[in-house]
Amino acid sequence: KDEHQFDALASSLFAFNSIKNMVKRIDLFLSENNKDRIRNRVLELVLLNGISLRNAIDIIEKPEKEEVRIIKRVIEENKPNKSDFIRLYNRLKLCEREILFLKKQNINLKNSIKDTENRYNRLLRKTNDQKFDEKAEKLISYKEKRILLFDSKLKEKDDELNYMKENSGKLDYFLANMGNFYFAKKLKNLGSSEFNEKSAVLGIRDGDMLLVDDPNTISENVISMLKGRIGVILHKGAASEKTKGIPGFMFIDCKPDFETRHFGFVKKEAIDKEIKKINLISKVIEDYKKEKC
Repeated sequence: KDEHQFDALASSLFAFNSIKNMVKRIDLFLSENNKDRIRNRVLELVLLNGISLRNAIDIIEKPEKEEVRIIKRVIEENKPNKSDFIRLYNRLKLCEREILFLKKQNINLKNSIKDTENRYNRLLRKTNDQKFDEKAEKLISYKEKRILLFDSKLKEKDDELNYMKENSGKLDYFLANMGNFYFAKKLKNLGSSEFNEKSAVLGIRDGDMLLVDDPNTISENVISMLKGRIGVILHKGAASEKTKGIPGFMFIDCKPDFETRHFGFVKKEAIDKEIKKINLISKVIEDYKKEKC
Protein backbone atom coordinates (compact mmCIF):
# COMPACT_ATOMS: atom_id res chain seq x y z
CA LYS A 1 0.00 0.00 0.00
CA ASP A 2 2.84 2.40 0.97
CA GLU A 3 4.56 1.65 -2.37
CA HIS A 4 1.40 2.52 -4.32
CA GLN A 5 0.96 5.73 -2.33
CA PHE A 6 4.60 6.67 -2.97
CA ASP A 7 4.22 5.99 -6.72
CA ALA A 8 1.05 8.07 -6.86
CA LEU A 9 2.76 10.93 -5.00
CA ALA A 10 5.80 10.75 -7.30
CA SER A 11 3.56 10.84 -10.38
CA SER A 12 1.68 13.84 -9.00
CA LEU A 13 4.92 15.71 -8.27
CA PHE A 14 6.24 14.96 -11.75
CA ALA A 15 3.01 16.24 -13.35
CA PHE A 16 3.07 19.35 -11.14
CA ASN A 17 6.70 20.14 -12.05
CA SER A 18 5.98 19.61 -15.77
CA ILE A 19 3.06 22.05 -15.65
CA LYS A 20 5.08 24.54 -13.57
CA ASN A 21 7.96 24.47 -16.08
CA MET A 22 5.55 24.88 -18.99
CA VAL A 23 3.92 27.90 -17.32
CA LYS A 24 7.40 29.44 -16.82
CA ARG A 25 8.22 29.00 -20.51
CA ILE A 26 4.87 30.50 -21.52
CA ASP A 27 5.32 33.48 -19.18
CA LEU A 28 8.83 34.11 -20.53
CA PHE A 29 7.66 34.02 -24.16
CA LEU A 30 4.67 36.30 -23.47
CA SER A 31 6.85 38.76 -21.55
CA GLU A 32 9.51 38.92 -24.30
CA ASN A 33 6.82 39.53 -26.93
CA ASN A 34 4.74 42.05 -24.90
CA LYS A 35 1.73 39.76 -24.69
CA ASP A 36 1.25 39.55 -20.90
CA ARG A 37 -2.31 40.86 -21.26
CA ILE A 38 -3.50 37.57 -22.81
CA ARG A 39 -1.68 35.31 -20.31
CA ASN A 40 -4.75 33.74 -18.67
CA ARG A 41 -6.45 32.94 -21.99
CA VAL A 42 -3.22 31.48 -23.39
CA LEU A 43 -2.73 29.28 -20.30
CA GLU A 44 -6.30 28.01 -20.59
CA LEU A 45 -5.89 27.05 -24.26
CA VAL A 46 -2.45 25.45 -23.80
CA LEU A 47 -2.93 23.62 -20.47
CA LEU A 48 -6.60 22.65 -20.68
CA ASN A 49 -7.05 22.13 -24.42
CA GLY A 50 -3.58 20.97 -25.53
CA ILE A 51 -3.10 23.71 -28.15
CA SER A 52 0.48 24.81 -28.94
CA LEU A 53 1.59 28.22 -27.61
CA ARG A 54 1.85 29.95 -31.01
CA ASN A 55 -1.51 28.58 -32.15
CA ALA A 56 -3.15 29.67 -28.89
CA ILE A 57 -1.90 33.23 -29.51
CA ASP A 58 -3.27 33.02 -33.09
CA ILE A 59 -6.71 31.99 -31.78
CA ILE A 60 -6.80 34.98 -29.43
CA GLU A 61 -5.27 37.63 -31.70
CA LYS A 62 -6.50 36.50 -35.15
CA PRO A 63 -10.09 35.30 -34.60
CA GLU A 64 -11.06 36.31 -38.15
CA LYS A 65 -9.00 33.52 -39.78
CA GLU A 66 -11.17 30.65 -41.05
CA GLU A 67 -9.24 27.83 -39.37
CA VAL A 68 -9.18 29.80 -36.11
CA ARG A 69 -12.98 30.18 -36.22
CA ILE A 70 -13.32 26.41 -36.68
CA ILE A 71 -11.10 25.44 -33.78
CA LYS A 72 -12.54 28.17 -31.52
CA ARG A 73 -16.07 26.89 -32.09
CA VAL A 74 -14.95 23.33 -31.36
CA ILE A 75 -13.48 24.44 -28.02
CA GLU A 76 -16.44 26.63 -27.02
CA GLU A 77 -19.09 24.03 -27.93
CA ASN A 78 -17.04 21.32 -26.19
CA LYS A 79 -17.74 18.63 -28.79
CA PRO A 80 -16.64 15.10 -27.75
CA ASN A 81 -14.00 15.06 -30.52
CA LYS A 82 -12.49 18.42 -29.62
CA SER A 83 -8.94 17.10 -29.18
CA ASP A 84 -9.00 15.52 -32.63
CA PHE A 85 -9.76 18.84 -34.32
CA ILE A 86 -7.13 20.57 -32.20
CA ARG A 87 -4.56 18.09 -33.50
CA LEU A 88 -5.71 18.87 -37.05
CA TYR A 89 -5.33 22.61 -36.45
CA ASN A 90 -1.85 22.20 -34.92
CA ARG A 91 -0.80 20.07 -37.90
CA LEU A 92 -2.09 22.70 -40.33
CA LYS A 93 -0.08 25.46 -38.64
CA LEU A 94 3.03 23.24 -38.55
CA CYS A 95 2.74 22.67 -42.31
CA GLU A 96 2.51 26.41 -42.92
CA ARG A 97 5.68 27.02 -40.86
CA GLU A 98 7.54 24.18 -42.60
CA ILE A 99 6.63 25.56 -46.03
CA LEU A 100 7.85 29.03 -45.04
CA PHE A 101 11.12 27.53 -43.79
CA LEU A 102 11.61 25.49 -47.00
CA LYS A 103 10.99 28.56 -49.16
CA LYS A 104 13.63 30.50 -47.23
CA GLN A 105 16.06 27.59 -47.57
CA ASN A 106 15.46 27.48 -51.32
CA ILE A 107 16.12 31.21 -51.72
CA ASN A 108 19.36 30.90 -49.72
CA LEU A 109 20.51 27.92 -51.79
CA LYS A 110 19.77 29.65 -55.09
CA ASN A 111 21.71 32.72 -53.96
CA SER A 112 24.56 30.49 -52.85
CA ILE A 113 24.67 28.73 -56.24
CA LYS A 114 24.70 32.06 -58.02
CA ASP A 115 27.64 33.23 -55.88
CA THR A 116 29.49 29.97 -56.49
CA GLU A 117 28.97 30.21 -60.25
CA ASN A 118 30.23 33.80 -60.26
CA ARG A 119 33.35 32.82 -58.30
CA TYR A 120 33.90 29.87 -60.60
CA ASN A 121 33.64 32.01 -63.74
CA ARG A 122 36.04 34.61 -62.33
CA LEU A 123 38.61 32.02 -61.35
CA LEU A 124 38.16 30.11 -64.59
CA ARG A 125 39.33 33.16 -66.49
CA LYS A 126 42.51 33.22 -64.38
CA THR A 127 43.46 29.56 -64.44
CA ASN A 128 43.03 26.40 -66.46
CA ASP A 129 43.72 24.14 -63.54
CA GLN A 130 41.74 20.96 -64.22
CA LYS A 131 41.53 20.07 -60.51
CA PHE A 132 39.86 23.37 -59.71
CA ASP A 133 37.36 22.89 -62.56
CA GLU A 134 36.33 19.50 -61.19
CA LYS A 135 36.03 20.79 -57.61
CA ALA A 136 33.90 23.79 -58.59
CA GLU A 137 31.67 21.71 -60.84
CA LYS A 138 31.13 19.19 -58.04
CA LEU A 139 30.19 22.00 -55.66
CA ILE A 140 27.67 23.45 -58.12
CA SER A 141 26.27 19.99 -58.88
CA TYR A 142 25.86 19.29 -55.14
CA LYS A 143 24.01 22.55 -54.53
CA GLU A 144 21.77 22.03 -57.56
CA LYS A 145 20.83 18.61 -56.19
CA ARG A 146 19.95 20.20 -52.85
CA ILE A 147 17.71 22.72 -54.62
CA LEU A 148 15.91 19.88 -56.41
CA LEU A 149 15.48 18.11 -53.07
CA PHE A 150 14.04 21.22 -51.41
CA ASP A 151 11.77 21.84 -54.43
CA SER A 152 10.45 18.31 -54.03
CA LYS A 153 9.90 18.78 -50.28
CA LEU A 154 8.23 22.13 -50.90
CA LYS A 155 5.78 20.60 -53.38
CA GLU A 156 5.10 17.79 -50.92
CA LYS A 157 4.32 20.26 -48.14
CA ASP A 158 2.20 22.43 -50.47
CA ASP A 159 0.15 19.36 -51.41
CA GLU A 160 -0.23 18.40 -47.76
CA LEU A 161 -1.25 21.94 -46.81
CA ASN A 162 -3.85 22.06 -49.61
CA TYR A 163 -5.20 18.71 -48.45
CA MET A 164 -5.39 19.93 -44.85
CA LYS A 165 -7.15 23.15 -45.88
CA GLU A 166 -9.62 21.24 -48.03
CA ASN A 167 -10.34 18.86 -45.15
CA SER A 168 -10.72 21.78 -42.75
CA GLY A 169 -13.66 23.00 -44.83
CA LYS A 170 -15.23 19.55 -44.82
CA LEU A 171 -14.64 19.17 -41.10
CA ASP A 172 -16.32 22.52 -40.56
CA TYR A 173 -19.40 21.19 -42.36
CA PHE A 174 -19.49 17.92 -40.40
CA LEU A 175 -18.91 19.76 -37.15
CA ALA A 176 -21.81 22.13 -37.87
CA ASN A 177 -24.04 19.13 -38.64
CA MET A 178 -22.68 16.86 -35.92
CA GLY A 179 -26.17 15.90 -34.76
CA ASN A 180 -26.75 14.04 -38.03
CA PHE A 181 -23.53 11.99 -37.94
CA TYR A 182 -21.77 9.40 -35.82
CA PHE A 183 -18.08 9.92 -35.22
CA ALA A 184 -16.03 6.67 -35.48
CA LYS A 185 -12.39 6.02 -34.58
CA LYS A 186 -10.43 4.14 -37.25
CA LEU A 187 -8.41 0.94 -36.92
CA LYS A 188 -6.89 -1.18 -39.69
CA ASN A 189 -7.99 -4.33 -37.85
CA LEU A 190 -8.74 -5.69 -34.38
CA GLY A 191 -5.32 -7.28 -33.85
CA SER A 192 -3.24 -6.60 -30.72
CA SER A 193 -0.46 -4.69 -32.48
CA GLU A 194 -2.82 -2.29 -34.30
CA PHE A 195 -5.03 -1.76 -31.24
CA ASN A 196 -2.11 -1.07 -28.87
CA GLU A 197 -0.57 1.38 -31.34
CA LYS A 198 -3.77 3.31 -32.07
CA SER A 199 -5.63 3.22 -28.73
CA ALA A 200 -3.20 5.68 -27.13
CA VAL A 201 -3.41 8.04 -30.12
CA LEU A 202 -7.19 7.84 -30.48
CA GLY A 203 -8.06 7.74 -26.79
CA ILE A 204 -10.62 4.94 -27.20
CA ARG A 205 -13.27 5.30 -24.47
CA ASP A 206 -16.42 3.50 -23.32
CA GLY A 207 -19.27 4.04 -25.78
CA ASP A 208 -17.03 4.93 -28.74
CA MET A 209 -17.83 3.62 -32.22
CA LEU A 210 -15.02 1.97 -34.19
CA LEU A 211 -14.44 1.89 -37.97
CA VAL A 212 -12.31 -1.10 -39.05
CA ASP A 213 -10.82 -1.84 -42.48
CA ASP A 214 -10.42 -5.59 -41.94
CA PRO A 215 -12.87 -6.94 -39.33
CA ASN A 216 -11.65 -10.55 -39.61
CA THR A 217 -8.14 -10.00 -38.21
CA ILE A 218 -8.97 -10.29 -34.52
CA SER A 219 -7.15 -10.74 -31.22
CA GLU A 220 -9.04 -12.46 -28.40
CA ASN A 221 -7.36 -10.08 -25.94
CA VAL A 222 -8.62 -7.04 -27.84
CA ILE A 223 -12.15 -8.47 -28.00
CA SER A 224 -12.04 -9.12 -24.23
CA MET A 225 -10.86 -5.53 -23.57
CA LEU A 226 -13.61 -4.05 -25.77
CA LYS A 227 -16.48 -6.25 -24.54
CA GLY A 228 -18.93 -4.21 -22.50
CA ARG A 229 -17.20 -0.97 -23.52
CA ILE A 230 -17.69 -0.84 -27.30
CA GLY A 231 -20.96 -2.06 -28.78
CA VAL A 232 -20.88 -1.06 -32.45
CA ILE A 233 -18.03 -1.86 -34.85
CA LEU A 234 -18.38 -0.50 -38.38
CA HIS A 235 -16.33 -2.25 -41.06
CA LYS A 236 -15.35 -1.39 -44.64
CA GLY A 237 -14.21 -4.89 -45.58
CA ALA A 238 -16.66 -7.80 -45.57
CA ALA A 239 -17.05 -9.52 -42.18
CA SER A 240 -17.14 -13.32 -41.98
CA GLU A 241 -20.05 -15.12 -40.33
CA LYS A 242 -17.68 -16.09 -37.51
CA THR A 243 -16.85 -12.42 -36.89
CA LYS A 244 -20.50 -11.36 -37.03
CA GLY A 245 -21.31 -14.07 -34.47
CA ILE A 246 -18.99 -12.71 -31.77
CA PRO A 247 -21.35 -12.03 -28.83
CA GLY A 248 -21.63 -8.54 -27.36
CA PHE A 249 -20.90 -6.64 -30.59
CA MET A 250 -22.83 -5.32 -33.59
CA PHE A 251 -20.75 -5.57 -36.78
CA ILE A 252 -22.20 -3.22 -39.41
CA ASP A 253 -20.98 -2.99 -43.02
CA CYS A 254 -20.46 0.70 -43.71
CA LYS A 255 -18.87 3.15 -46.16
CA PRO A 256 -18.10 6.44 -44.32
CA ASP A 257 -19.41 9.73 -45.69
CA PHE A 258 -16.10 11.40 -44.86
CA GLU A 259 -12.74 10.23 -43.48
CA THR A 260 -9.56 11.72 -42.08
CA ARG A 261 -6.42 9.78 -41.20
CA HIS A 262 -7.80 8.59 -37.85
CA PHE A 263 -11.56 9.24 -37.97
CA GLY A 264 -14.69 8.62 -40.03
CA PHE A 265 -18.14 10.27 -40.14
CA VAL A 266 -21.26 8.20 -40.90
CA LYS A 267 -24.91 9.24 -41.15
CA LYS A 268 -26.84 8.44 -37.96
CA GLU A 269 -30.00 7.58 -39.86
CA ALA A 270 -28.35 4.73 -41.80
CA ILE A 271 -26.53 3.28 -38.78
CA ASP A 272 -29.59 3.53 -36.50
CA LYS A 273 -31.59 1.62 -39.11
CA GLU A 274 -29.01 -1.20 -39.12
CA ILE A 275 -28.91 -1.28 -35.31
CA LYS A 276 -32.71 -1.62 -35.14
CA LYS A 277 -32.58 -4.42 -37.71
CA ILE A 278 -29.95 -6.33 -35.69
CA ASN A 279 -31.89 -5.80 -32.44
CA LEU A 280 -35.08 -7.09 -34.09
CA ILE A 281 -33.33 -10.23 -35.40
CA SER A 282 -31.81 -10.84 -31.95
CA LYS A 283 -35.27 -10.51 -30.33
CA VAL A 284 -36.83 -12.95 -32.80
CA ILE A 285 -34.08 -15.51 -32.11
CA GLU A 286 -34.40 -15.01 -28.35
CA ASP A 287 -38.20 -15.44 -28.48
CA TYR A 288 -37.77 -18.59 -30.56
CA LYS A 289 -35.34 -20.04 -28.00
CA LYS A 290 -37.80 -19.30 -25.18
CA GLU A 291 -40.63 -21.05 -27.07
CA LYS A 292 -38.46 -24.13 -27.63
CA CYS A 293 -37.73 -24.29 -23.92
